[in-house]
Amino acid sequence: MNSDNSRPDRENANQPPSWDSEEEYPARIPEQPLTPPNPGIPRGDRRYSASEQFRNPAIDELRREQERHLQNLGELRQEEARLSRQVQELRQQEDHINRRIEGIQLEEEERRMGEVRRRLALSKTNQVIYYLMGALGVLLVLRVLLRLLGANPANQFAGFIYALSAPFVMPFETLFTTPTFGNSAFEFNALIAIAVYGLLTWLVIRLLELIWN
Repeated sequence: MNSDNSRPDRENANQPPSWDSEEEYPARIPEQPLTPPNPGIPRGDRRYSASEQFRNPAIDELRREQERHLQNLGELRQEEARLSRQVQELRQQEDHINRRIEGIQLEEEERRMGEVRRRLALSKTNQVIYYLMGALGVLLVLRVLLRLLGANPANQFAGFIYALSAPFVMPFETLFTTPTFGNSAFEFNALIAIAVYGLLTWLVIRLLELIWN
C-alpha cells in the first residue's frame, strides 16, 4: 500500500466532519448528568460536609426554640424548688403555730380547772361557815325561846342549851337589861348576838371570795 495514498485519509480523519456530508454525526456524550442535582450538594468543585448538606433554617429555628424551652424548663424547676422550700417553711410555721395553740388551749384548760377547783373549795368553805352560823343561830333562838317560856334551868336539855349558848351571849349580856315576867325573860341581847354573828358571817364569806378570786 502506498503511504502517499493513505495520507489524505489521515488528514481527512483529523478534520471534523462537515454537516453537509452524508456521514452521520456521532452522538455527543453529555458532560452533566441528566438527573437533577442534589439540592444539598451545590454546584462546583467543593462538596459540603454532612452537617452543611442537611442544614435547614427551619431546623435551626426549632433547635433554638428547643434550647429556649429547655432554659425555661430549668427556670421553672428552680422556681418549683424555691416554692417547695417555701411550702416546707410554711408547714413548719403551721406546725409551730398549732403546737403553740395546743399549748395555749392546755394552759386555758388548766386555768379553768384551777378556777373550778378554787370555786369548789370556796363553795365548800362557805357551806361550812353557813352551817356553823346556822347551828349557832338555832342554838341562840332556842335559848331565847326557853327563857321566854320560863323553862326550868335544872332540866338537862334546858341546862345544856343555856350552858352551850352562854359563851356566845356573854359579850352582849350587859348591853341591854333583860326584862323578866316571873319565870319568863326576854333576852333581847341574844337577838342582838344573832344579828351580829350573821353580819360577821357575811363579811367573812365576802372576804374569802375576794381572797380566792
